[in-house]
Amino acid sequence: MLKRRIPLLITFFVGVLVLISEFIPHRPFNQIAGGLEDWFLIISGFAIILGQLNLIRVNTLKVKRRVQNWPYFIVTLASFGIMVLAGLFWGTQQSKGLLDGKYEQAIETFELVLQHDPDNVDAWVQIGVASSRRNRLGKAVEAYTRALELDPGKRTALTELAVVYDTRGQPELAEQTRARLAAFPLHDVMLKPVVDEQALEQQLVNLTQQSADNPASASIWLELGRTHFELKDYGAATKALLQATALAPDDTAALFLLGRSYMEGGETGTFVGGKKPFDYLFDNVYQHLSATMFALLAFFIASAAYRAFIGRTIESNLLLGAAVLVMLGNTTMGSNLTGWLPDSMSFLHLPNVSAFIMKYPNTAGQRAIMICAGLGIIGSSLRIILGIERSYLGGE
Repeated sequence: MLKRRIPLLITFFVGVLVLISEFIPHRPFNQIAGGLEDWFLIISGFAIILGQLNLIRVNTLKVKRRVQNWPYFIVTLASFGIMVLAGLFWGTQQSKGLLDGKYEQAIETFELVLQHDPDNVDAWVQIGVASSRRNRLGKAVEAYTRALELDPGKRTALTELAVVYDTRGQPELAEQTRARLAAFPLHDVMLKPVVDEQALEQQLVNLTQQSADNPASASIWLELGRTHFELKDYGAATKALLQATALAPDDTAALFLLGRSYMEGGETGTFVGGKKPFDYLFDNVYQHLSATMFALLAFFIASAAYRAFIGRTIESNLLLGAAVLVMLGNTTMGSNLTGWLPDSMSFLHLPNVSAFIMKYPNTAGQRAIMICAGLGIIGSSLRIILGIERSYLGGE
C-alpha cells in the first residue's frame, strides 16, 4: 500500500508547489520550483540512461535468439556503441571529450611558467580554468583568487570564479563576485582579430622550411607552434612547442602557449575531414540516413493525403480545395493561371489566395489545436496531481 501512497503524495505535493510558484513567483516558491526543476533534469538523465540500457538489452536478446532479421540488430548495437564512444572520448565541436584537453599536463606547464614569472596573471587564470575542467574546484578558486590579487579587474578570472562558486553551491559568493565584475570596465576584453587563413597557411609553409633548415632555433619552433595554434591544429602545435621548450626551457611564452595547446586538444586536434569523429559520423552518416528515411515516408504521406482528399464529405472537399489552392499558389503555374487578372482583382491571384489561406484559416486552425492541446495537458496534469490517473505506477 505504501508503494502506491508515497508516490501519490509526492506527486501531489510537488505538483501543488510548482502550480503555486507559477502564480507566486517569489521566495520561497520560486527557489523550491527551481530546485524541483533541477531534480527533474537529473531524473530525466537517469531515464535516458535506462532507455539506452534497455535498447542494448532488447537488441542483445534478439541477436542471441536469432530472431528474424537478427543481423540488423547487430548493426544497431554497433552503431550505438560507435557513436557513444566517439562522443565520450572525443566530444563534439562544441564540447570536449575525455581525450580532449590534457589538463594535468597543462597545469604542470603553467606552473613552470610561474616558476620563472610568479606574477603572470594569465598563467594563474589558465591554471584556474584547467583545474575547474578537471573538477578540482578548490585549486581553481585558489588560482583565480591569486590572479585577482595581482589584477583585481581581471574580468576573465572574475567570470570563471563566479561560475566555480555556482558549481560549488555558494550562490552568495557568486553574486558578490559578479558584483565586483560589474564594477570594473572592459579593460582586458579585446576583440579577436580576423584570421587570414591563407596568409597563415603561407606562413606555415615558410616556417616549416625554416625549421628544417635551422632545427636548433627555438624562436622558429615557437612561431611554428603559434601558427599551428591559430589554425587550430593543436596536435601539430603541441609538437612544435615541445621542441621549442626543449631548446629554450626558460621561454615563458613558449611554455604558456604549450599549456594552452594542451588544454585545447593536446595531440587529438586533427580528425577526419577536419571534424571530430562524432560530428563527422553525424553529418556524413546519420544525416543521410535520416534524409533517406524521410524520403521513404514521403510516399506514405502522399498515400495518406490521397485518401484524405477524396471528396466524400463537406470537410474532405474543403480540405481538398484548400490544398489545391495552396499548392498552386506556390508554383509558377499558379501565378500564370491568374496573372492576367487586373490589379483591382489582385485578391484573386492564386499566390495571394494561398497566402490568405495560410495566414488566416490555417493560423486559426493551428491555434484551436494548440488551445485544445493545452486544455488536455491541464486536464491530464490535474488527474495526475489529484491521484486520479495512476498509470505511471504500473496499473489502475
